[in-house]
Amino acid sequence: MDQPKNECQAPAANQQMTDTLTTIRTWTRLIAICGFIATAVMVLVGLLTSVTSLIFSASRTNHMPAGIGVIYIIGSFLYGLPSWFLLKSSQAVGRYAETRGEKDLDDCLSRMASFWRIVGIMLIVTFAVMGLGIIAAIVIPNILRVTGR
Repeated sequence: MDQPKNECQAPAANQQMTDTLTTIRTWTRLIAICGFIATAVMVLVGLLTSVTSLIFSASRTNHMPAGIGVIYIIGSFLYGLPSWFLLKSSQAVGRYAETRGEKDLDDCLSRMASFWRIVGIMLIVTFAVMGLGIIAAIVIPNILRVTGR
């Protein structure tokens, strides 16, 4: 005889689910750390680019504006933000693995959802910027050709 299901209660995580989350934690922590390293490298490259551009701005051979370095520093945000969300997700998985509490499982899954939400938003924005860049690459040369510049 079939027993009625109580749809209001979520099933408790079993040992296999906990082991899988623990494995995910290892990889998410590694990827977050790599993201923070990439962020630091981008900030360093941005600072070096800006400084060297300013130092050599008097020479006529310097064709790179200092603003390029600022763009690198701002771009580092694209690595840092998801890395932060991923690190928080990894820490939440660790708390759940220790306590096996329902609230910790909920926090763990909520933080994972936040990571994927921010990555999805960044992906949509990236595609939009790429689309605008493609349109600009087609339209601007044609405008310049028509105007004779």
